[in-house]
Amino acid sequence: MLSMLAKLNFAADVLFLAELYPFSVTSWGRTVERNKAVGGARRSRHIDFAAVDFVLDAGASHRDALIAMARKLGCRVIPENDHIHIEATRAHERGELAAVTASAGSARSAWGGPPRRRKAGQTKQT
Repeated sequence: MLSMLAKLNFAADVLFLAELYPFSVTSWGRTVERNKAVGGARRSRHIDFAAVDFVLDAGASHRDALIAMARKLGCRVIPENDHIHIEATRAHERGELAAVTASAGSARSAWGGPPRRRKAGQTKQT
């Protein structure tokens, strides 16, 4: 079982990925009963809130980039036919990912991301 810190690190990575590459979460945490009902693995990380399943919008072109970034962040990635599964690893436990997340800002620059809001009085830099 992962610590609360590892789960929080993982949650931060999921939110970071969602900001870079929009997706819809279809499953995060599950009870043991729900996990059995959906055919989940007996030791699924979903039971510990340390795994996420998500789907991309039809026509989304960022699947491969999202998978690559999730792996760079230390997540285990299992691409399925109808969704993508990512889960926390021991790297989240050790807190090694802060530098990766910070350096991943270059991916945001490459993608462009949503427009940034400027503070009142701030001018656009050219």
